[in-house]
Amino acid sequence: MRGDWRGIAKKNKARTRWVILAFFLIYAVLGTVIDWIYLYSEGQFSTEFEISVTVIFMLTLAFSSYLAGRFFAKSMMLQGLDYHEIKAQSDQQEDKVLYGIVEEMKIAASLNYMPKVYIANCAFMNAFATGWNEKNAAIVITRPLMDALNRDELQAVVAHEITHIRNQDVRLSSSIFVMSGLLLFLIDVIFRSVIYGGESKQKEKGGALPVLLVVLALRILIPFITMALGMFLSRSREFMADSGAVELTRQNEPLARALIKIHQQHQSQASLGDEYANMPNESLRSSSYLYDPRMSGFQNWLNISQWFSSHPSLEQRLKELGYNTKF
Repeated sequence: MRGDWRGIAKKNKARTRWVILAFFLIYAVLGTVIDWIYLYSEGQFSTEFEISVTVIFMLTLAFSSYLAGRFFAKSMMLQGLDYHEIKAQSDQQEDKVLYGIVEEMKIAASLNYMPKVYIANCAFMNAFATGWNEKNAAIVITRPLMDALNRDELQAVVAHEITHIRNQDVRLSSSIFVMSGLLLFLIDVIFRSVIYGGESKQKEKGGALPVLLVVLALRILIPFITMALGMFLSRSREFMADSGAVELTRQNEPLARALIKIHQQHQSQASLGDEYANMPNESLRSSSYLYDPRMSGFQNWLNISQWFSSHPSLEQRLKELGYNTKF
């Protein structure tokens, strides 16, 4: 039995659109707050609503940061890794097999360009895709993962990463990363300007408290909201990549078995946490991995940890794949 990959893909595409819209809405709200702060501080506050130049500027800034993130260099994702590229003419037979699998999945996914294929020499089993378009995309598989999987399982992992490339998930994630970072910077600037800014008519009257409370609330809430939205988007894209792997391979079991094998290695070797932590630029790669070691297995009853995780729990992924087993 296979999961409903078409339904999963459709559902998560809709989620993606809502998350991106939410980010633009936050920028618009922040522009409105900036206007309100200025007008209130100068004693010119009005209850009439109109789209101001500030709101338009903030929306333009949001769109610009969204575009800027789409050109985030893949080299940053590879920094700190001990890796080498493999080609069809590689000496190692297993490397040739991997290259052939990537080529098969590239054709199945109707990609126009062949992704580069890298083997990373790490202690852990994992994989990820990088690159801001098809032409400069790459798939990275760690050596322990290659050694542990059979051909069907390796094909499913490659199909998952190929789906990320096809869906342009790396560009999308980079865009959200830039938009979130800029939002945090802007709210910090606003907060500091309110705290340390010059005199205003409301300050002279002792009426600056409402402004301070609003800005303080935004400074506390926006980091949580942007993180929760970004992680929600990341989880949605992981579900889409899982469903894409089922679409390309026409099987659900190989990917499920691969995820379970990766999970079992991470559960049995606690030292792998240090391996991740000691690698440069790991924070950039963490949300792109096939498997997030922080989401090790089952979700808790409130799902609080899930809100701020880049990946669904293994339990959720197996359920969506239509694979029922104990692990």
